[in-house]
Amino acid sequence: MQSPPLGFDWGSWYGITFTVAVGITTIGGAAYLIVRAARSLHRWLRPPKPLVAFGHPQEDPFPFAMIIDADDSQAEIDRQERANEEIRLSSLSLSYLIENKDSAAVRELSTGIRRHDGHEHTFESCFVQILAPGQHVDVPNMRIPAELCEGMTEENRAENFLYWAHFRDSGGRRWEATYDPEKRVMDYTLLSR
Repeated sequence: MQSPPLGFDWGSWYGITFTVAVGITTIGGAAYLIVRAARSLHRWLRPPKPLVAFGHPQEDPFPFAMIIDADDSQAEIDRQERANEEIRLSSLSLSYLIENKDSAAVRELSTGIRRHDGHEHTFESCFVQILAPGQHVDVPNMRIPAELCEGMTEENRAENFLYWAHFRDSGGRRWEATYDPEKRVMDYTLLSR
């Protein structure tokens, strides 16, 4: 039996080729959609960490006063140095900066410090609504409560704390970036979606 001149013969070489091509295209398209959905699910479950960084914190210098006369003894100089050290240790003020090195803005940024034992202090005066890509915010001359720095005598007491920033990324997820200046290590924690 002969096929009509405009008919399609599924058993011919071109019919088989067409069927295989359609099958490959269908399977390839389905695989592409599955891979794309899997990547989207992976990004949702494990979003990329933002690039928010801290400048190394420093204890703000305290103005020292030394009165030295030509006849001052070493004992008087030592007494003045001890008095200056007592004044320095009676309070603590520190400064640092936070940079957005990401390609997207971060929102609702707040910051503070945390001791290694978990006690923390939020700097209420430092709140940034939007920190654009490539910009930074200075956190200058922040007074630390006396109970947080009690017993610290190091030259740069600012290195005794962990510094944190809470913010929302462009996807609305809430993050905490933590900087340990002693180890010079950054850590990111996803707080909420």
